[in-house]
Amino acid sequence: MALWSVNFFLTHAGHLTVGENYEPAVSDLARVVTALECWHEAKTSQDKRVLEAGLYTVLKECRRWLKVNNGPDPTRKNAVEALLKMASSELEGISETLVRALDDHQRIKSAGKIAQPGGDMRGLAPGYSFERNYYTANQKKGRVLSATDFAEHFKHDEFTSFDTQQVLGRIEVEKTSSVLFLNKIARLKYLVMPRDGLLVDIDYKPSLMTKKSMGVFTPLMYAMDRHGALFVRTDERPQDYVVQTDKGPQVESRENTYMNHSSFLAGREAICAGYIHIGLKWDESNTWKEAGGYLAAISNNSGHYKPSKEDLKRCVLTLQQNGINVDHTRVGFMNSTGNLVFSRGKEFLTSGKEEWDGERVRKPVWAPPIIAK
Repeated sequence: MALWSVNFFLTHAGHLTVGENYEPAVSDLARVVTALECWHEAKTSQDKRVLEAGLYTVLKECRRWLKVNNGPDPTRKNAVEALLKMASSELEGISETLVRALDDHQRIKSAGKIAQPGGDMRGLAPGYSFERNYYTANQKKGRVLSATDFAEHFKHDEFTSFDTQQVLGRIEVEKTSSVLFLNKIARLKYLVMPRDGLLVDIDYKPSLMTKKSMGVFTPLMYAMDRHGALFVRTDERPQDYVVQTDKGPQVESRENTYMNHSSFLAGREAICAGYIHIGLKWDESNTWKEAGGYLAAISNNSGHYKPSKEDLKRCVLTLQQNGINVDHTRVGFMNSTGNLVFSRGKEFLTSGKEEWDGERVRKPVWAPPIIAK
């Protein structure tokens, strides 16, 4: 179902047309109209990601408008609801899986099954918070400068205390690498959900990590958002990505683009972040067997968020409360000295007893053979 033109939408919403009875600066429909204009710019693209991002922006602005506008005049409401239905139908035609993932994430939010609800969330650590500040200062448009790229050029107290303008005054912006910030529609492709006791991707396939380095399995980055939704990196670093511009979503190619823990949630607060491995199961013979969907290891090793032991415990508890067996999961806590301390999941949540020492971590005995990143 093709989306209305801007003028056709405005006519149905009780305006005449752009330039006649429509003033964007004062209209409560301005954000919806801007999103629709950007969609009509984006729809000529052959890149599926651009189309998805454009349609999602229309969906988001329509939902936002309906949430805050409940006036007695049904004219605009009917027009916005009709546009929302068109955008949903169009997006489903492009990616039915992505539409389902939107619904799945909404269900996770609505269920609210997180450990210690109402507890504090973990924002980006001092210094790395520059990324989110820069992103919002630029109205979430264009590339985001990576704090990882310039951190080493600052003294520690400068890096952690300088504000955005002070940082910009000390770096060469054009020579600074970017960090990938995912909007919601791009983020959902990394969603991993508990389902029937297993962790599955948005196609409902049990997640199975097989990447190895030096003969042992390698964990991958994850972040858990404030609703308990888990996002896990499952692919190689992208060579290009979609950014929001004044003309809508566009593909930008950059060689020097980091994907960090801040990428998943676009720098927003998290329950926890670190590294994770999914795909090994502890069996009755006391050995690890390859099995999709089983949580083998998880840590709080994230320089961007610097989660505490309590943050990690809250993350593991949240997974347990959603049906994931964590009894034999190797939990790695990054302590104040910068070393990972390992416990079996069951003990980590209760006594905190350490089950594995540093030497045994690299051996496939009593723990999954995973590199401790």
